[in-house]
Amino acid sequence: MYPPILKEEHFIATDDGVSLFTESAGEGPPVILCDGLGCDGFIWRHIWPVLVEQHQVIHWHYRGHGHSGAPPANSFSIDRLCADLTAVLDAYEVDRAVLLGHSMGVQVVLQYAIDNPDRVAALVPICGSYGRPLDTLHNTDLGSRALPRLLRVASRFPFAAQRVWSKAVSLDLAYRIATTFEVNGSVVSRDDFSPYFRHLEGMQLPLFLATLNAANEHTTEDALIDIAAPTLVVGGSKDTFTPLWLSQRIHALIEDSELMIVPGGSHIAPLEIPELLKLRMQVFLRDRVAPLFA
Repeated sequence: MYPPILKEEHFIATDDGVSLFTESAGEGPPVILCDGLGCDGFIWRHIWPVLVEQHQVIHWHYRGHGHSGAPPANSFSIDRLCADLTAVLDAYEVDRAVLLGHSMGVQVVLQYAIDNPDRVAALVPICGSYGRPLDTLHNTDLGSRALPRLLRVASRFPFAAQRVWSKAVSLDLAYRIATTFEVNGSVVSRDDFSPYFRHLEGMQLPLFLATLNAANEHTTEDALIDIAAPTLVVGGSKDTFTPLWLSQRIHALIEDSELMIVPGGSHIAPLEIPELLKLRMQVFLRDRVAPLFA
């Protein structure tokens, strides 16, 4: 077991007045952790200890997520999250960093690398898509077709929709369904995965749906060929949320990229088989990233 990590917490103001929560630890070449939709850092539990040995690690909460402030209406887009990421880098006086992104965070780090190549030393996109994730959820477009209906219901019946949402994700049944059909319940622990449901329970449904809609309107596919930063693409062989072929497609389009397939890994592979991922990341950071900061 790793000893507890002492993290420093700060709040950063964005140009539109949103207060972003950040936490940091360690020293060395900076690494930024970018979450998935509806997440507040649960996925990085086993990644922190190995990164802080050689790096300054910075994790931030998206607007409307975790401890960050509620954003103004209609301020949801991947571009907006990238602007927030710039605010985080500037506040920590980071000129360039290694960007790790999980799930929707993959879209954030890919877009950021396209728009701000001078500020990105390397990329590690983990179990995510280059864009429009509901078009490929479970290898169907049912998610994209259902989203407009969900948006209408949540807008027409906001209080009832919020109550149903909070109740549904708080039930033990939601955890059981997820660990039976969506993730590898035989290897992931409740202590690792249940924080995700606790965060969703307290999240405002309109914020969740608005961010999901923004992610589903965004894609970087046509511009991935322009990314020059060393990239380690990580995909789970059993990922149903962002199927493995998406990671393979990202790898094919980014010239200077490597692909790691986590055998038996689902969408939360960093929690299921952490030792394998940590070892592979250590090699990538040592061989491809450390020389850039020498």
